[in-house]
Amino acid sequence: MSPPPPPPPPPQQASLVSYLTHPISYSFTSLARRLSYEGEDSHTSLVAQALAAPSVPMAAIPRKLSPFQPPPLTPLTFSATGASAPILSHALGEEIRLLLPPRLQLVESWTLAYSLDRDGSALSTLYTHCDALGSGKRAGWVLVVKDADKNVFGAYLSDFPKAHPSYYGNGECFLWRTVQMRRESRSQSTPPQNIAAPPVDLLGDDDDLMSFLPPPPSADTEHLNLGRLTTFQGSRPSTPASRGSRSATPAGKTVDGGVCLPPKTPAQKKQGQTLRFKAFPYTGTNDFNIFCQADYLSVGGGDGHYGLWLDGSLSHGVSDTSLTFCNEPLSEMGNGFDVLSVEVWFVG
Repeated sequence: MSPPPPPPPPPQQASLVSYLTHPISYSFTSLARRLSYEGEDSHTSLVAQALAAPSVPMAAIPRKLSPFQPPPLTPLTFSATGASAPILSHALGEEIRLLLPPRLQLVESWTLAYSLDRDGSALSTLYTHCDALGSGKRAGWVLVVKDADKNVFGAYLSDFPKAHPSYYGNGECFLWRTVQMRRESRSQSTPPQNIAAPPVDLLGDDDDLMSFLPPPPSADTEHLNLGRLTTFQGSRPSTPASRGSRSATPAGKTVDGGVCLPPKTPAQKKQGQTLRFKAFPYTGTNDFNIFCQADYLSVGGGDGHYGLWLDGSLSHGVSDTSLTFCNEPLSEMGNGFDVLSVEVWFVG
């Protein structure tokens, strides 16, 4: 059997222990409570003072424009070995350059990787030349197309064209086109007084003029991809009359030496006209940037429509509104067009 528990202490001994320990515990408890209350009160008072302080507007710090501005871009130079007359002009190249990634805007020389006139009209040849020049390099590619109506348009590709089982490329890709400006007679000199001015109807419809202007502020532009819209002067070939000291004379008039200039053809009238450059950047709706197969090349897509499509022989193409770039049809010939020339430029 276990021994019985010890008897409890007498009441007089318990009261003595409680009498001695109670003042000490009370003092420590009171001190801790007072410190905690003072901390909360001071914190609360600081917050209250900050909230109650009057709001004083911050004075704007005057800043000066830094004198260290980035230098202007060096003019582009084209390296087109073996090509007689590239369809990409320097003025058009500078417009495209402004939309390239910043790292590629610094590239001063573009190299002609493929030309239909120089290398032949085969998509496989285009793939081979681009792969040989840019495989493994972080570069850009400018695709330039001229249709049978002399319209020039194309695309910027973040990766070189190649046969691939799926879509590739990134949001740096974009489509672009150039449009001949109408109503050129508006900018010409005033006709002599004895010659009646042409009626307004002969200068073109108002819709044709307004189509080249940006939409008004009240227009609904939610579904429009305005992109970049600029105007530049197209290249004008030099003629014997333009190289002289006198200005070019009208068709049918004689110049020095009695030479009679023949009337200009429609193709000659287009040369040197003012061009409107339009770019259509990536919208983010889908990732159908580039899709190339052995028998066709395409840029942009969605809902069964291609932004730009070229067949395997580079003789026919299609351009329609695509969800990827929300672009206009690039060719003025319509959704389908005949290809006159194709170029691919290496930027890197």
